[in-house]
Amino acid sequence: MIRKTIASITALSLVLYPSTLSFAETDNEGSFSDKHEVVYTTLDALGEQQGLYVVNEFNVTETGAITDYGQYESLENLTTTGEISTNNGELTLPANEDPFYYRGDLADRQLPWTFDVTYKLDGNKVAPSDIVGQSGDVSITVDMSHREGANETFTDNFMVQVSATLNSDVFSQVEAPGGTVASAGQDQQVSFTVMPGDEDTLTLEASAESFEFDGFQISALPASMSVDQPNTSEMTDNMEQLSNGVADLHDGIAELNNGLGELNNGAVDLRNGSSSYLQGVRDLDNGSGELVGGSESIQAGIDEMHQQLASSDSSSGNLGEMASGLNEIAAGLEEAATGLDDLRSNYENAYGALDDAIKRIPDSQLSEEELQGLYQSGADQDVVDTLVSTYEAAQATKQTYNQVGDAFSAVTPALNETSGQLSEMANQLQTMAENVSSADPASGLTELENGLADLSSQYSEFHAGLVDYTNGVGELANSYSSVHSGVDDLQSGIASTYAGSNDLRDGSRELRDETSDLPEEMQNEIDSMMSDFEYDDFDLESFVSERNNEDIESVQFTIQTDSIEIEEPEDTTDEQDENESIWDRFLNLFR
Repeated sequence: MIRKTIASITALSLVLYPSTLSFAETDNEGSFSDKHEVVYTTLDALGEQQGLYVVNEFNVTETGAITDYGQYESLENLTTTGEISTNNGELTLPANEDPFYYRGDLADRQLPWTFDVTYKLDGNKVAPSDIVGQSGDVSITVDMSHREGANETFTDNFMVQVSATLNSDVFSQVEAPGGTVASAGQDQQVSFTVMPGDEDTLTLEASAESFEFDGFQISALPASMSVDQPNTSEMTDNMEQLSNGVADLHDGIAELNNGLGELNNGAVDLRNGSSSYLQGVRDLDNGSGELVGGSESIQAGIDEMHQQLASSDSSSGNLGEMASGLNEIAAGLEEAATGLDDLRSNYENAYGALDDAIKRIPDSQLSEEELQGLYQSGADQDVVDTLVSTYEAAQATKQTYNQVGDAFSAVTPALNETSGQLSEMANQLQTMAENVSSADPASGLTELENGLADLSSQYSEFHAGLVDYTNGVGELANSYSSVHSGVDDLQSGIASTYAGSNDLRDGSRELRDETSDLPEEMQNEIDSMMSDFEYDDFDLESFVSERNNEDIESVQFTIQTDSIEIEEPEDTTDEQDENESIWDRFLNLFR
């Protein structure tokens, strides 16, 4: 109780008897190391500027009177009770303490930026007074731009941060495209950042219940943040390995393309050779009927001559006719032998082309691991599938050819043997004809008959072999048609694969060219991205007066937009008794 009484008396004495301590301005000249300006302003709910004042801070190195500059409408010492004097924008400040603060009002000074705020409710633009207390889908947009004629020191070098605290009882499903939304206790904090030199439109979207809004808090300060350059050596090394790998891949694909080109040329030769061989076999088969028919005629002629000789008389006239007939048969056999020689020559040419084309198919075999490696190389899967199927078809064709190669190679010797037999029989007939022409009819008839009997027997065997041979040629012609069809499909598949490999080669070349400078391009891109966060040092200027520029150390802006609130009911509490005296009101402070 005693302490309360003493406190009351002390307080009363301070009221009734002001202190006689003097806070007079000092006559000493002071000094300071640097000055800081914090610019405060408020905006209405639509972003219109309502007022502006600056709190100035000085780091005093020697107490006393210091000088500052500014055309203020009003001044307030925030540190001491000393009076601030002003003379045409030059201020004398009683800086008797460190730090020293004072406030100056600049009602007509405009911010370097404008902030136009608009509100929408369920997609319709509304005034702040019309949205308060409403519910629905809300969007609030801040269109931030540089004020025309503003000092570029601030617009080009200051970063602007716009934030808002949203009551979770009012707002839900909050979204902020280009910004961040974070929980702040039971509320949600929405933040946007506009980099120096930029202008932007910031939008906040939410579902509101009985709309109220505390307004935006906006700050602007120099973008002097330091961002360390990341160590990208490992990344660029990996990119270089990737670039080298792509180059190696292209080299491999180029080699594959060259190999497929050679394979395609071989396949074309194979198809042409196979086509020639097929045509030769068909020609041989087509001539087989005529050949067999001619042979049958010769066989019949020999048999008829033998029968006539056995039943005829031995006159010289008959022997002359017989000699003439033998010469005709001999000439027919020679003609047949010549035809077989031509056929053999054509067959050898066709077979040689086919054999050379087949031999062009590589003997090398790809292992299963190599085929899997081709699938995993990154090449187009359709191209790889075609390539593998073509490779398998080529190997199958060569294997089949090797298996039936003996049959192909036996044709020429068979034709040679047949042609030789025909020539030999023709010679025998010519010899017989000569002997018949010069022989004694009585003594030579028996010898001629025996010779014709032997010739008829030999020719019967020859004719039977010829029939078997022509039947084999017919089967060969029929079966080889399917072989040639496979060869034709093989060539088409290889041609398609080769065309696909050309596209693959061109694509890998383009990929190689695009990635050859990948490490350097990536480093340049990183440097470019980092440059967005690197701001050159600039000469800071005072917001208040350029005469302060030499001393200014920092400037920052703190801006607040008006809140939009539901009006509270009027307080019906009894008003204070107007009859209370000043003494009664003072005593009430301690009751």
